[in-house]
Amino acid sequence: MKNYLRGQQGVTVLMAIGFMCVLAILISGLLPYVSNLIRGVTFTTEHVQADYAAEAGAKRALVSLARDAYDKSADAAPWGWLGNNTNVLTDNSAGTYKVTIQQRDGGGNYTAYVPTAGTFIPPAYYKITSVGSFQGRTSTIYVILQVNANEVTFTDVQWQKMRS
Repeated sequence: MKNYLRGQQGVTVLMAIGFMCVLAILISGLLPYVSNLIRGVTFTTEHVQADYAAEAGAKRALVSLARDAYDKSADAAPWGWLGNNTNVLTDNSAGTYKVTIQQRDGGGNYTAYVPTAGTFIPPAYYKITSVGSFQGRTSTIYVILQVNANEVTFTDVQWQKMRS
């Protein structure tokens, strides 16, 4: 038995090196897969942040329109942010949104509309477009609503999202 073991010196080292080579080949084959998964999660996270920014802008416009539909005071919703890039948070960590509002005319065409503080929102159909941005990703939300004489009615509300 001693003679048999004497001839086997170094086999353990060779087996360990072989095992390490097989393991290295398996791991190197998995690296591109794991790398793509990480990139996909990052890409998805950035789009979700852009979605949230766009949604924040659309909701701000909805609340402001609803407030101005009822409140004619000079301190009703201020509209200076409309059409400008607005930070979701003050530290700009959550991206920005840009909102435009269009009013539908009698022919069914939408034209730009900028509400004026201190005046009622006239009865009509409105289209809110909110574009959210986060780290180069964008998401656009369109909302259609109707303002009646004494109420805001949300009709055909489509939180339609378009990403890029």
